Amino acid sequence: MLSRRPNESPWTPKENSAIIISPTRELALQILEVLEVFLTHEQLKQLRQKLIVGGGSIEEDVKSVQNEGPTIPTNQHLY
Repeated sequence: MLSRRPNESPWTPKENSAIIISPTRELALQILEVLEVFLTHEQLKQLRQKLIVGGGSIEEDVKSVQNEGPTIPTNQHLY
């Protein structure tokens, strides 16, 4: 589902602006590194990212996302 949001309002801490899904852990790590560079730009400093990969506890991943509220989660795959 895509939705449009007003440009005037800033991103809230619990709001996702994008979800990036990668087929491999290695590609997910590369995407994470590239996003780190982009997110240093002044207009994007309010955005954060979170790497979520398979093999861990789904419950811990959900809690982490709920607590930290990443704006751009990068996933190896969906559960």
